[in-house]
Amino acid sequence: MGYTIGIDGGGTKTTGILATETGEIVAKVQAGPSNYHVVGIEQTQSVLLEIITKLSAHIGDTSLQSISVCIGMAGLGREEDRIVIGQICDEIRINENRILTHDAHIALVGGTGKHAGVIVISGTGSIVYGINESGNEVRAGGWGCLLGDEGSGYDIALKGLQAITRAVDSRSRPTLLTDLILKKLELNAPNELIRWIHAASRDEIAQLSGSVFEAAEMSDEKAIQTGLTHFYKMVYTILL
Repeated sequence: MGYTIGIDGGGTKTTGILATETGEIVAKVQAGPSNYHVVGIEQTQSVLLEIITKLSAHIGDTSLQSISVCIGMAGLGREEDRIVIGQICDEIRINENRILTHDAHIALVGGTGKHAGVIVISGTGSIVYGINESGNEVRAGGWGCLLGDEGSGYDIALKGLQAITRAVDSRSRPTLLTDLILKKLELNAPNELIRWIHAASRDEIAQLSGSVFEAAEMSDEKAIQTGLTHFYKMVYTILL
């Protein structure tokens, strides 16, 4: 019987699943982050080796002779990143029967069960990705938090924090975001946000998007406006 290992590697965690050729899940494991841009090549190799070793042990095939491997990771839509991850795979003996692709691709196929369609991802980061029946791919976004990620959790949270600073400076009207976010972070005053944000990770900032949605449900004007317009434009671009 043949087996497949599927790996979803990101900047927060890495998940691996071992399945039979008919799709029956044999085992699932999780390890730390494996985006080499974030954690470095050595850490990425260590995490992938851990996932592969634990999963292959379930069927006693540590040689990977009967196992195909698909790795989906942020950035693997770019040739230079495929070369780096390909070299890592060579080091840990994933030499044959491997597919290296990006995380939006595996999310599309996994979510629709098809090789064609459009997917909108808005998590810590954001991307809109589509592939047609001929295999032609189109994407918008996926540039990371410094260059893009419009409409992502990080982007929405950051704009929410900026709305607080403008309200405190009387550059805009007061917003419910001030009380909601200060309460969530257990801070006493808006100026304490300066120290907090410089110590916070991207994921910790992105989690504040929940407070923005909460304020939006309470009809707060600034929360409703925050970040969403740019994301809608991204979706519209790819659907043209």
